[in-house]
Amino acid sequence: MVDIPNDEPSEDYDIVPHKRLIELQKQVEDLKKNPYGSTDSGKKMMETMTNLTTSIDGLLTLFKDAAQEMRVEEHDVGILSKNMRPLMEKLDELIEQNKKIARGIIAIADMVKEHGERLDQLSGPGQRRPLP
Repeated sequence: MVDIPNDEPSEDYDIVPHKRLIELQKQVEDLKKNPYGSTDSGKKMMETMTNLTTSIDGLLTLFKDAAQEMRVEEHDVGILSKNMRPLMEKLDELIEQNKKIARGIIAIADMVKEHGERLDQLSGPGQRRPLP
């Protein structure tokens, strides 16, 4: 006898009891509801994911609050800067006045020194007169 190759795939069919089919459908539905199954590791993974979600939500809230605070502070700094501008201008004026006063004091000190040197020259090298 000669084997004739069959181009059609051969499939085996098994008869599955209806009860088993219902159980399999229930398992598929359970997996759709909880893809990680009801095993301990699946429950732990779901719990861990829930905790992670809660932590990330907390971080997002923290960042939102921080961004809001930064906007408020930026606004406050703007107001403070606006109110401080006249004070800063007054301080700049005082600094300039202090520089002028310092230059004047240095000029007077130089004049006193020159005057003292002239007195020394007039009175002689060994005689020094006290300054008034």
